[in-house]
Amino acid sequence: MLSLSVRDLVGFLLRSGSITGSSSRSYGDRLSEGKEIHSKFQRNAKEKNEYFISEAHLTVSVDFGGFLLEVSGFADGIALEGDLYRIYEIKSVKKLPDASKASDPLHTAQLKCYAYMLALSKKLDRVGTSLVYIPTNDDDPVYRDEEVTFGELSLFFKDLTERYYPFAKFALNRYLDGKEEFEKLSFPFPVFREGQRELIKAIYGAGKRGYNLFASAPTGIGKTISALYPALKLLKNDKIEKIFYITPKNSIKKQACDTLKLLQNNKPYLRSISIASKYHLCRFDDCISALGTNFSEGGASVGCDKAVGHYSRISEALKELFSLTYHISEEDILNISEKHKVCPFELTMDASEFCDIIICDYNYIFDPFVSFKRFNAKGRYLLLVDEAHNLPDRVMENYSASFSPSDLSYLIKNAKGVSQTLYKAARNVRDTLYRIKASAEESGNMIYFKQEDELYGDIYELYDALYLYMSRSPEVYFDSADITPLEDDKIREIYFICKRFISVSERFDNSSKKRYTFLCTENGGVKLYLVDPADTVHSISCEFRSAVYFSATLLPESYYFSMLGGTDSDLFLDLPSPFPQDNRLIMSVPLSVKYSDRSSTSMSLCKLINTAFNVKKGNYIIFFPSFEYMEQIHNVYKVRYPHDRTIIQKRNMKKHERDAFIAEFTQLTIGDTSLIGFAVLGGSFSEGIDLYGNALLGTIIVGVGLAPPNPESEARSALYTDLGLDGKELSYDMPGLNRVFQAAGRVIRSEDDRGFILLADTRYSDEKIKEQLVKDWNIKELSESSELKKALELFWDTDN
Repeated sequence: MLSLSVRDLVGFLLRSGSITGSSSRSYGDRLSEGKEIHSKFQRNAKEKNEYFISEAHLTVSVDFGGFLLEVSGFADGIALEGDLYRIYEIKSVKKLPDASKASDPLHTAQLKCYAYMLALSKKLDRVGTSLVYIPTNDDDPVYRDEEVTFGELSLFFKDLTERYYPFAKFALNRYLDGKEEFEKLSFPFPVFREGQRELIKAIYGAGKRGYNLFASAPTGIGKTISALYPALKLLKNDKIEKIFYITPKNSIKKQACDTLKLLQNNKPYLRSISIASKYHLCRFDDCISALGTNFSEGGASVGCDKAVGHYSRISEALKELFSLTYHISEEDILNISEKHKVCPFELTMDASEFCDIIICDYNYIFDPFVSFKRFNAKGRYLLLVDEAHNLPDRVMENYSASFSPSDLSYLIKNAKGVSQTLYKAARNVRDTLYRIKASAEESGNMIYFKQEDELYGDIYELYDALYLYMSRSPEVYFDSADITPLEDDKIREIYFICKRFISVSERFDNSSKKRYTFLCTENGGVKLYLVDPADTVHSISCEFRSAVYFSATLLPESYYFSMLGGTDSDLFLDLPSPFPQDNRLIMSVPLSVKYSDRSSTSMSLCKLINTAFNVKKGNYIIFFPSFEYMEQIHNVYKVRYPHDRTIIQKRNMKKHERDAFIAEFTQLTIGDTSLIGFAVLGGSFSEGIDLYGNALLGTIIVGVGLAPPNPESEARSALYTDLGLDGKELSYDMPGLNRVFQAAGRVIRSEDDRGFILLADTRYSDEKIKEQLVKDWNIKELSESSELKKALELFWDTDN
């Protein structure tokens, strides 16, 4: 039996015409505004009629002669009014519908489905239906009432389900064909790597028993296939219906896709999809789907040939897409989109509903503004999170929002002669920001925990004014019929800044001290910052049957277990490196690189670098805690050792520049020339790059990874300290050590690699730091820099 909600059935089949921004906005607003409006109407209806039932669950099974399709949902209200049963469907709207126009076909269809289910269950000849439009501005609701016979409802529902039959049969056949095949799936390699079997068993156990797993699995174990293989064996076993594999980078997503195709091997019962971002898929600069709202005259889609008439063509596009491939790539989506003239992103979203495995970016799960709305995990999905050490920072930023005077400069400069409503709203926000800044500077406190109700109210007024202007509503006063309209892209940009800030502010209240803080930024703006992501990550993971967080360096253990919302019922797995320990030399040298000592130790550090470089000619990378310190040492080094070839990471490097930097290491031949790379911890070259064999012989990590102070880290430190925890450790020390682990991982990328890691800082002799280091790091502590040459000569001699 297959299950489907009324909303999904109606939405999938009856969408027609074009993609419009008005529908996108109303859907988003219903999610945020509609709950209270629904509840208020239901409470009032119950007071007036004791026979009124809210959120009534209705279901019906359709026999397709071989399998059942179960359609179910929750009606907003059912009431017995005299001898007539009436179904209520409530819709919250910004603006009431035109009385002369018919109701939205999707709203009417949803109501009729519920009416049919009610009539069937109670054997009714007729049912009353009431579509209730309730404006968000507290005006009186509009009722559109009808009486419908059971015969009419039966024909309507039969037509719907018959149209859905091809898609239902497609999904069912894959389910039945794959159920046994998934259980018989064999590992694609003859042997398991060291630690791989243990990781596979742990992931299988987490998915089967329903707890979360945190796994630190070093390079070489084969994390990607170790995650996907047990996940596939769990598919269709009455516990896991769908797998989400999420990554922070496109390069990692590609690796996951390649691994999946190896396991998939064109099996017809297993379908997967790789999802690209809206902006990456869309070739139309003013993309309606990408922006979520189209503010053209009258709400009609303008400009994009794929948005106009999209819903009229989407079914045929889906059918062809499924006939072509088992793993749906970005290229497949673009080709079918172009052929059928449908929006590539909306095609991707619809196709994903019929796929077993979805590979996508973190944001589709952990960003409230772009996350999937069409999937309800209901504890039957498995979540695999690759490179999970990146997730806390991503979540903190995704659930934060900022606003600055510069966001208002365009409006204040240009709106005065166009719309006084817009101009005054923008000026009010700016004045409130100035007041907050002055107050913060006077008190000397730029970080505090309280609400700024006046600011929120001002931004909300600006948000409403922007929407009314973009919809060209007559409620906005225009000074003259001859005005030059404001630039839509500028207005739209400010609109979304307001919308994000309002959405985040609704999560921030006086009881949320453990989660949010209010920052005053240097540019006179403000930021609502999610300090602790643990509750957010945990609440999202609870929607899945199991979440598996894995990384080569999910360390320090206690830090990431806490930041990712681990509980007593979850498991942390720390696996050792599978590579030979003799191939790696890890040393520490007691050189003070604290900020106050950097000038006095710069020559000593340069000598240390040169010594390591000259024991064996080759390629090396030196990692620094900041650009400023890196540039300082590089300048000193070039004066002291002008003949050594160096390359330095630049600030804000573009992709082609980063690629060129890496290419310098892969193109050199040992013995011909050598190279020293200067790079920054936590930057582009300290993780996610593979330099095999002689491409990288060693690295020197300067410091313990502490990033320079910044408002966000200071806010986290203050909050944790206020809660009785070690604020500095949680906001600086532990994230810093993870940067060290990531940089150290660049040296040994295969079982044949040999190289050294040198930790340059007196703090590595601190017992508290030692406790947090990787367990299999057998660090050789050098008492002074002069011992480095001898240690390296001994290490490299064993290579001969």
